[in-house]
Amino acid sequence: MPTAGRSSQLGPLEKKIMDLLWRRRDATVRWVVDRLQQREEIAYTTVMTVMGRLVEKRLLSREAVGRAYVYRAAKTEDEFLAEKSKDRVQALVADFGDMALAHFAEEIEHADPERIERLAKFLEQRGGR
Repeated sequence: MPTAGRSSQLGPLEKKIMDLLWRRRDATVRWVVDRLQQREEIAYTTVMTVMGRLVEKRLLSREAVGRAYVYRAAKTEDEFLAEKSKDRVQALVADFGDMALAHFAEEIEHADPERIERLAKFLEQRGGR
């Protein structure tokens, strides 16, 4: 379900790294660098630094295996997107109150019927919350 632009909480390189790790069980910095260098020139140390920051942000976990670290996504892309979208909605409601909720309702009113159906299924799965 993820689409371009939906991971806007990530910087461009962070997003590229996370996209690789969301599609792979685990990876070393070298593996990530090799994949990224297929499209652009990038320094090993840059990727290593960014992956370390993603660990600090709790988006990646890492485990020492021999002389290298093996990195894994700490949450799925859907979990990440759900968390970020919830944060944004809560911030909008905190900042704009009922006006934000009114605009959400208006957007739903004008939404594509297929999107409304997906939303209804999503809410049903969550117990109607």
